[in-house]
Order: sequence, then C-alpha cells, then structure tokens
Amino acid sequence: MLKPWKTMGSKALWSLFYVLPILLLVYALSIGPFLVITSKIEESADSSVTEAELMKYEEWGETFYTPLVWVINTHPACGDLFNSYVNFCVMLFDLPED
Repeated sequence: MLKPWKTMGSKALWSLFYVLPILLLVYALSIGPFLVITSKIEESADSSVTEAELMKYEEWGETFYTPLVWVINTHPACGDLFNSYVNFCVMLFDLPED
C-alpha cells in the first residue's frame, strides 16, 4: 500500500515546509552583519572601497532589506528586537583596529 507521505510530491512539499522558514530566518539575521560591515567600511579612512562602490552596496541593501525594514517600522516590538540584535552584532563583529 502506498503511503501518502512517501510520494514524491509530498516529499517536495515537506522539504519546502522546512527550507522556507530557514531561508527566511537567514534573510532576517543577515541584516545585522550587513549593517556592521558597511558601517566599518564607511568609518575606515584607508579603505580600498571607493565612495561609489559603498553607495552601490548601500543601495543594494536598501532594496534587498525593504520588506524587513517595513516590518521593523510598523511593529514597535520588532524594532526593539532589531535594535538589540544590531547591537549584539556590533559587539560580536567589533574587531580591534590595526
């Protein structure tokens, strides 16, 4: 007897059920390192990244993270959580200057 959870379609559906939330979590958590890295590049006076390249990164970040920023701006609790997370990322990635 063929069990419904063993069919190819249901395996793909279950895979999507597990993979999609993980991808959304990675997307949401990636904004912290992105903000820290771009601010470090911006603060660095001897950076090899030109102003035009930095602007391109920032424009890409604004476009890529627009849905996440909308959620943060419309839900105050998410904004507080976001600020705490960014502060954590700053502490985590705060490497000593050479």
